[in-house]
Amino acid sequence: MRIFGVDTTDPYAEHPRDATVAEIDGEFRLKALYEIPMKAIPQLPAGLLAIDGPQGLARPGYKCRECERLLRTPGRTPDTMPVPGTRPFAGYLKGNIYLFASLLRNGRRLQEDVIEVFPGAAWPLFSPIRLKAKQTEEGRRQRLEILERCGIQALLGILNHDRLDALMAAFIALQFSLGRATSVGLPWYHDGQFIREGFIVQPKVGAITPQAELPGPDS
Repeated sequence: MRIFGVDTTDPYAEHPRDATVAEIDGEFRLKALYEIPMKAIPQLPAGLLAIDGPQGLARPGYKCRECERLLRTPGRTPDTMPVPGTRPFAGYLKGNIYLFASLLRNGRRLQEDVIEVFPGAAWPLFSPIRLKAKQTEEGRRQRLEILERCGIQALLGILNHDRLDALMAAFIALQFSLGRATSVGLPWYHDGQFIREGFIVQPKVGAITPQAELPGPDS
């Protein structure tokens, strides 16, 4: 089975960046690592797809999805479609919600061959100390060491944080395929227009210290 982890971006930004894709096999061997436009993600080959981005809106009357509340994600998806440019992460949230809608139209099945992940909440589970910000050289080195301890093969050098997050997304997908993951939040449903709620999948590993249990503002 082909396994893909995708670190998504804001397609509504003034200068949109490409998404990052990491492909691994069932032994956590790196097969490919590359960038593609957000609009090209639904055309990825068949396989298990892990998306680092929100799949839907919150339940009516709620300010964020339950999984986002529990995992303290920096981007909180409201119960109405965010308008790009009006609040932080608005374009990113909207772009990902439409991405998941496109994946469903193309025959993907939520919680089967496409899952939502949040590497920011997964990284601390593998570290006994608080990780440095992923934008720093030390933070990237720490995350690379985590991937190596998890068994990644054919990975050379320090990577940028987008590629590291894509690789962690792929690792979570691998754990999901092996039954070694847990689903945080509420089941997704479709209200006739949009997906609402939905799980974030986390690897089943015990946090080594209470401090590592949830991501802090630097994650």
